[in-house]
Amino acid sequence: MAISFEIKITGIKRKKVVPAAELNLESDLADVISHVRYDMTGTKEGHSYNFPCEFIVPLPKSVEDFIALSSISEEVVMSWIENDPSNDGYKQHIEIYLDKMITPPEEETYFEDWLPETIVEAGEAQDDPVPTSISEEGGD
Repeated sequence: MAISFEIKITGIKRKKVVPAAELNLESDLADVISHVRYDMTGTKEGHSYNFPCEFIVPLPKSVEDFIALSSISEEVVMSWIENDPSNDGYKQHIEIYLDKMITPPEEETYFEDWLPETIVEAGEAQDDPVPTSISEEGGD
């Protein structure tokens, strides 16, 4: 079954002012969006997994590229998120986690050749006690 993903924006962080000199522009920029927080939820075969993500918004290279926080739309922010190359890694992480939820890995059991064939639980009587010294085995 295919996995479906849903993105929900949970927060936007802004810088009040970015100096013109920092961007090599003619004037300062105000209300510059710097980070977008969002939840990416994957759903597969009735199981869901939510992964919190953050997108660092690159500073605008020109005044024409700049959109102030007061003028931004959800569609524009969603397009930034959807075009973020990190999303492929987030989606892989979510899918791996969902696959483990759907088909849990088998519990690992460790065996060592030197362990006795019969394992006695604490408090149980043993028919053939383990020797405590060499003399009990019959050797001197």
